[in-house]
Amino acid sequence: MLVRHPASQKIAKEYVIALDWWGAKDSEEISGDDLAQVLLTAIILQLDSSIGVTGKRNCIGTFDIYDSSTMADRPLYAIRENFEAYLVAKGHSHSIIPLASHLLLAHVAPCLLVKNLPQELYAGSIGWVTFCQAVSFIEINCRGVSRFMTYEQVMKFASMETVSPVLGELQGITAIDPIIDWALMNEVITHEQLSTSALTAAQDALNAYKTHVDDIVLGIKAFGAAPPNRKRLAMTALKQAVADFDVIEQPLLRPETYSAMRVSMLDLHIEGLLASGTWDWNKEPGIFDKYPQLLALPAIKPAFEAELVSYHCNIHKAMASNIKLAIAGMPRADRDVFASSKITFFTVRPSVAEIYYPSSANYNLVGAGNQPPKNIEVQLKKDQAVGRFGVIMIASFGNNQTLCYEMFTLLGECRRNDELGKLIIYTQKMNMPGRVEYTGEPNDAFFPLPPTHNVPTDFDSYIVGKKPSPNASGIMVIEKLGTVIAPTSASRVVRNNYQFFVNEHIENIAQFVVKNRPLGSLQDFREVFTEYTDKERAENTYNEVLTYIIDLCVPFKKCIEDLASGNRNQVVDGIYACTMDAIGIFFTVLGAPAKILHIAAKTVSLTAKIGSLVRFGISLTVSTFNPIDGLPTAGYQASKALFKSVMHLGASGAKVVESAVVQMSRLTGTAREFHKLANATDVGFGRWRPLGSTASSFNVCAIKKSSEWYAANRLGKPWGKRLVNFDLQEKFSLPLLQKPVPGVFTAHILERSLPLARFKIDSAIEVLGAPALNFKTDPAIGLFFGSTAAARDELSNLLSAIRLDFGGTSASNFLLDSLKLDDGVIEVNPFDYSKWKSAGATDKKRVQYMTVNTRNFNQRFSLTGYGEIADDLIHEMIRVNPAKTSLITAEGATRDGKVGLDVAPLLNLAKGRLPRSEPITGSFHESAQALLNADSLMLVIALLSLLKTNEALFSLNLSIMRAAIEASGDQPLTGEVVIQLN
Repeated sequence: MLVRHPASQKIAKEYVIALDWWGAKDSEEISGDDLAQVLLTAIILQLDSSIGVTGKRNCIGTFDIYDSSTMADRPLYAIRENFEAYLVAKGHSHSIIPLASHLLLAHVAPCLLVKNLPQELYAGSIGWVTFCQAVSFIEINCRGVSRFMTYEQVMKFASMETVSPVLGELQGITAIDPIIDWALMNEVITHEQLSTSALTAAQDALNAYKTHVDDIVLGIKAFGAAPPNRKRLAMTALKQAVADFDVIEQPLLRPETYSAMRVSMLDLHIEGLLASGTWDWNKEPGIFDKYPQLLALPAIKPAFEAELVSYHCNIHKAMASNIKLAIAGMPRADRDVFASSKITFFTVRPSVAEIYYPSSANYNLVGAGNQPPKNIEVQLKKDQAVGRFGVIMIASFGNNQTLCYEMFTLLGECRRNDELGKLIIYTQKMNMPGRVEYTGEPNDAFFPLPPTHNVPTDFDSYIVGKKPSPNASGIMVIEKLGTVIAPTSASRVVRNNYQFFVNEHIENIAQFVVKNRPLGSLQDFREVFTEYTDKERAENTYNEVLTYIIDLCVPFKKCIEDLASGNRNQVVDGIYACTMDAIGIFFTVLGAPAKILHIAAKTVSLTAKIGSLVRFGISLTVSTFNPIDGLPTAGYQASKALFKSVMHLGASGAKVVESAVVQMSRLTGTAREFHKLANATDVGFGRWRPLGSTASSFNVCAIKKSSEWYAANRLGKPWGKRLVNFDLQEKFSLPLLQKPVPGVFTAHILERSLPLARFKIDSAIEVLGAPALNFKTDPAIGLFFGSTAAARDELSNLLSAIRLDFGGTSASNFLLDSLKLDDGVIEVNPFDYSKWKSAGATDKKRVQYMTVNTRNFNQRFSLTGYGEIADDLIHEMIRVNPAKTSLITAEGATRDGKVGLDVAPLLNLAKGRLPRSEPITGSFHESAQALLNADSLMLVIALLSLLKTNEALFSLNLSIMRAAIEASGDQPLTGEVVIQLN
């Protein structure tokens, strides 16, 4: 690399000497990597001297990388091209532009440097947020590595919650920055709002993003959901009611003893006849004597209707989103017209003329008074013939100007058609009354017939929802549907896809189409999705489905059924084309490349996967800033800057970042760098303010060399200039930084841990009180207390007592102390506990009898979880009981890479082989003291609760402890005995 060339290193050394940094003296060793960093820093500062100075977010010089007016909805490669053009305009040589843009973007926008970016990935889209989130996750773990990766490699880091909960939490935090940028680019918030009130702006951004994601994911799920099905509902209910009956679909039941008619249990339940009890088989006992629960089965019809209504509603919500996305995808100039103009809608249909004979017909003739036979059209048949998968839209604007588009609602596609617009204007269809204004009867007949035209469009795209063929035309009738008036007040300038999607006028257009040209009415859907039984078909008790419903809806039904099946053999291009384009537009918004879309079209699972990716971490992100409703927000306290200017991460979020980075380094084998730093001598953490600076002091990890403090790099080596006025606060340790913990975060953890502690106690009581489980509970109790006979009663009484205590305890009973410097985590104050016990129900809430060392508490939680915190709570509640002690505790340890407890000291106490602290040879604590030891009691409670929740782990723990005790004989256990309770 050029910066490691001897000539380059010499230049870097000259900078170090001139700046009087570490390495300026011959006695001060400085590595080639450090010199390379110095030179790169100098190059970057020469390119842009504002680097490192707090300024406008996402800006390099005067270039706003994600400017809302010019960069929204642009492919990422185009943004980099624009930036390089900016550098050229600033006077930089063309020959250095690639290197210059790379160096400058590496920190501010590393996502622009990732290789093989898909052209479908647009800045400001949901897919872009997901991608940037993955890049941020990678960068925070290993700065700069994403620029060596491809898009596909980066996206493998888009779902890390499956690897580790801590890594999943980190991913949630790394969503914050991309969502803020998304909101800025889409003008949900402004830079001024972010500067004035970062918390409010961040919350507005998160809320808007979540709402938008919900809309898009709803569209995918709606088109990919299994349609309502009576048979499925009935089969599910019957399998639950008669699990051992395996001939549900066989025709075994008859209405009378000697009837030749036989019907299956399934068909009878579908029809609502099974629970009547009038159908039976010809054997004893009767079916309802053998399965009386069948008489109590609820009817299928209400459940089917509920599913039908929900399905119909969701499909049309998705259709509205489809329409809005389609309009947003128009060319900029055209969509500007539609966002501000009156829109007139038209439909197309074939002629439905029929000969009217006054003597035999019963129509309400409209248009003439004479009675000879004549050609007429009936309103009902006209409505049935209209294509449901498309409408024509004409925007009226300017000086009698018009713009015509065809909207294919299921495809989510808008197609400009100037020739069609000219035909409609020329034939004066704009002046017709609209169908929505019609108040007549369905059987009204009309004469004379409306004119037909050779219409320049593909009629099949309106009838069956297929893609329109170019240059298609056909003879059809054009009719006016209605009008959406122009906005009455001037709206703000709409610049990008998202703003069009949420624009009120575009919403009105979508709702007009959904209301007046739905895919089908609720009754239409009911007819299409009701599959009749053989009995119903034989009795002809249903109305024949109208041909127009079959023609319009059955292809749609077939598509979604095949899609929902997930069967690749069923899902072939010719079948799912109609709905795949509907889902396709949503995948486009999610930024899924075409090759992924091809797979997604065949499996609904990827639909759900992409939905989870874009939504992942939002709830955690929100809780990071405001964990509990009603409590003060602590998100921007104390703070570690989160990647970009203005935004700061609270200590709770910082702790997640630090723990996850260390954990990730262990997983990837790079932890040695952190451990070098942790093991370095004279390395500490403190505060430093530059001399002559009016800025606030900085958190600095520093190393002491020759009685002087210097900033420490990741390898534990000094870096930069000597730190004057450095105030050492603590020794360095892992995780990387330790900071005060916001009380609101601690309260959030406590509120989650208290119910878990209660559950563990209830589970222990349950298994302890089950005689059938004595053969399992006795050994567990005996291992820790020696004698199970006395211990069972003692344990049972203790559980009853602490159960009552936990029942009246809430987060308000905890004093959160951020100033403590001891090693404790949670501690009960006996005096305050007594006050709490004697207080009334109202006063109990105000007595804080437990103190939490928030610093240690947060560290313990970040390295373990809610289960261990629940165990700590149980331990303290036991300890405060009379005569209980904390003689010995089980310390944290690992087994097979998982965190557990070393219970060897507790087992030694139980067998009378725990040495006393006094230096008396051969002196051990009495085994009876185990029943007084709080940690022994807590551990048995946690172990017994495992018997209910995870019997396999319970048995494994028992076998580990038994083996250790048997191996030790009469001697004390000397090695670790590690078990896992959570």
